Amino acid sequence: MLHRMKLLLTRESVAMGDDVNAPHEQQKEFPDDLTISEVIATVVADGYLPRIAGCCAT
Repeated sequence: MLHRMKLLLTRESVAMGDDVNAPHEQQKEFPDDLTISEVIATVVADGYLPRIAGCCAT
């Protein structure tokens, strides 16, 4: 039987334009066999975290 873990993600707004989408809360499900590194990589790849033009500060 495949179990899944649920994560509740939340973050602060980084600029007034970012407030348009607030609150930044998301619930995601992952297979239980993923490592924390794989979960973090998935969250980063999904675009949940804010980005700064030039990609030098994320």
